[in-house]
Amino acid sequence: MVFGLDTENGGAKDDDFDVLFNGERADEYLLELMDENESDYDDLTEYLDCSGNKIGGYAEFIQSDHRSRDENGDLEFQLLQIEDEYIEFEDYTYVHLFIPYKDLCNQNFDSTYIHWDSD
Repeated sequence: MVFGLDTENGGAKDDDFDVLFNGERADEYLLELMDENESDYDDLTEYLDCSGNKIGGYAEFIQSDHRSRDENGDLEFQLLQIEDEYIEFEDYTYVHLFIPYKDLCNQNFDSTYIHWDSD
């Protein structure tokens, strides 16, 4: 794998991305666009694409964001995302490594866990 520095706009299914579109979460707004305006749907989907292998950044989920917030309102931090386009998993899959934000700040990696998100 080769990694480089890049910028993301946000993730439609990442609960840490809290920008609203017409007063709705990105994933809900995309569902409306899918039926109403295919061109706008394609453009917004491309703009909010968070796929690929990466360290950190917004998480791409096939289903939905499973993470819960801690007592400070922080979601678990994504350490690593691996997409099956490059590594052969079954079906269409994202593998994530997550860690509670407070543990990351304290450099305590004991609670790091793997989340397997597949179609």
